[in-house]
Amino acid sequence: MAKFYAFKTIDSFTVSAGGTVEKTWTADDDYTIHTIRLVETTGASLALLKTTITLDGYAVTKDIVPGSVFVGNWNQLPELDIPISKSQVIKFSFENAGTSDVTIYVVLELWK
Repeated sequence: MAKFYAFKTIDSFTVSAGGTVEKTWTADDDYTIHTIRLVETTGASLALLKTTITLDGYAVTKDIVPGSVFVGNWNQLPELDIPISKSQVIKFSFENAGTSDVTIYVVLELWK
C-alpha cells in the first residue's frame, strides 16, 4: 500500500490580472500524486484563477476548475491519487480572470 513519501514544491510565480502562466514538473521517479495544494502568498482569493492540470494529454481537471478547489488544509483537499512515472510531465495552466495579481506556488503530496 502506498504511503506518504515527500512534498514537491513548484517555485513561487505570479499570474497577473488577465494573464496566463504555465508550469511543468518532470517526475524524477515513480510516484502517486495524492493531493495538490495551491498556496497564495498575498492573501488574494483563487476563486477566479482558472486552473487546468494535464498529464501526458490526460486532463486531470477535465477542462477548467477554479484554483480555490486546491486551497485549504491537507485533509480538505481532494484525494487525487494520480500515478506519475519517472520522466512523465505534469502541466499546470493558470488563467487569472480576476482584477488583481496572484502569487502562488504549487505543492504536490507524493506517495510511494
